[in-house]
Amino acid sequence: MTHGMDPASVFPLDVLVLSQASKRRLSRIRCYRWDKPLPPRSLFDLGEGIYVVGPELCALQAASTMEELELIEYLFELCARYAPTADGKDYIPLVRPLTTGKTIESLLRALPRTVGKARALDALRFARDRSRSPMETALTMTLTCPVRLGGLGLRDVKMDHRVAVTGDARSLTRRSSLYFDTFVERGNQNIEYQSEYHLHPQQAATDNERRHALRAMGYTMVEVSKQQFFDEMAFRRVLMAILLNAGIPASRYPDGFWEKQDGLRRFVLRRWLDEVPAQDGPKPSPEDGSSDATSGTSPGGAAGTTPETAAGAVSSAVSKTCTAIGR
Repeated sequence: MTHGMDPASVFPLDVLVLSQASKRRLSRIRCYRWDKPLPPRSLFDLGEGIYVVGPELCALQAASTMEELELIEYLFELCARYAPTADGKDYIPLVRPLTTGKTIESLLRALPRTVGKARALDALRFARDRSRSPMETALTMTLTCPVRLGGLGLRDVKMDHRVAVTGDARSLTRRSSLYFDTFVERGNQNIEYQSEYHLHPQQAATDNERRHALRAMGYTMVEVSKQQFFDEMAFRRVLMAILLNAGIPASRYPDGFWEKQDGLRRFVLRRWLDEVPAQDGPKPSPEDGSSDATSGTSPGGAAGTTPETAAGAVSSAVSKTCTAIGR
């Protein structure tokens, strides 16, 4: 029994046991002893004395094996409002994230000194909560990752940021509040990835209303198309615009930075560079109608978090770092 996880992604299975005597030699099982105390939410009970690690402990385990960029991306995913599919090219929308950066940090700090703790805490500085799609994650990583990894190194960045519509802007849109894909505080910038979903006539009309309202409230819109993101020089010009809006001179970045930046761009887009994604932006939000998204279902047939999609999300989270403990 694999509890909803693809057997091919689970085995060989890394298993924690409480004592040296509990170790077993099995072809598809690798046993490790863990005798340290674990904070709450570290483990979820699957029954029959079998536990699966929670998303926060997944972060610790991932930090001991993943490269730095992969780890930052994984932390985005653990705190996202979507669950990636096994190949990472599609996703299932979630009503709420599996966890948050603060929750992960609290668990890590409650643990005794252990392998991966320092790396996980360091990588958390560059991840953000509540991304709604892999493309939003990819775009935001180019802003938050440190300069040494090719990112702009911006710290004042939030995702799925809610803004109340106020003043004269209330006459320009039907919405009482609007949500930003990515908000950069410096320059009051709303960074939006424009997927093919935004080309639909009805959505295009809604987007126009949204632009008018945000401009009336003093926000700067930076919209990024798929064509721009997938082209090195076009995307460089997008980043230059973000820096200009933020009042940050491009000259502050060291020689060779833009080559590193393109390496980061290629990393975050690695799953799609050789093909055109069927649907590559935020899917309609399963949340209430306060955002611009409308109701709908994903190719996987899920509009929000159900017991099945929640189980799938946990399965996706642990598939890279699947560890159980038996007694």
